[in-house]
Amino acid sequence: MDYNRNDQNGYYQANTQPAQGFAIASMILGILSLCSCCTGIFPVVFGSLSILFAVLSSRRNAPRNPLCMVGVWLSVLGIVLGIYLLITSVRAVITDPIYREQFNQIFRQLYGMDLQEFIETYYNVKIQ
Repeated sequence: MDYNRNDQNGYYQANTQPAQGFAIASMILGILSLCSCCTGIFPVVFGSLSILFAVLSSRRNAPRNPLCMVGVWLSVLGIVLGIYLLITSVRAVITDPIYREQFNQIFRQLYGMDLQEFIETYYNVKIQ
């Protein structure tokens, strides 16, 4: 049995569908970007790679692959959500006195000084 033959005329016919490797990689990295949005920098890395693979998978004068579009939307959502969570968590540590005290306790256990003393000692920056 020859698997390279067409059923109608017996000639070999090449696959006309373009390779979807980059499109699948874009979608998988978009999912990883969304799933890792609360880890800091990972959603930005996964999301930008997803967008890059989506651009690489598109060909000129060809319709966009739906997997690429899903990957781009998931990566943009992951990047935006990741940056938002990072900014709000840093803001909470800086402004909320309860979080600040917990952070200072961790610094005292690790370094023997609180965060303000640590920054003044190692970075020569006065915090008021």
